[in-house]
Amino acid sequence: MIRLFVLCVASTLALSDAAYGSSTGPSPAVVEKAIGAANRYVAKKYPEYDLSRGGVDVRSSSPDAKVIEVVYILPPDFIGGAPTVSLDRKSMTVIKATMGQ
Repeated sequence: MIRLFVLCVASTLALSDAAYGSSTGPSPAVVEKAIGAANRYVAKKYPEYDLSRGGVDVRSSSPDAKVIEVVYILPPDFIGGAPTVSLDRKSMTVIKATMGQ
């Protein structure tokens, strides 16, 4: 029973690192700001995209990278495109946004 608990906690921490970026990615606070800024932009620019479905992946080349990418991911049973939003790390303004498939 204890081993199962430890395994669950370790798995949760690993998933948390994946969601917020590991030590080589942006901090959780930066991730939260980037997702908020990207969600506002996507809601305005791509109103047909349903933000409540799918997931999001936040990427940067290093913890202090100048550009952060927010990549939206469609659920496995969906067909279509999802936006990718590139943001300036300091100002959280959109540099580029694309809708891909």
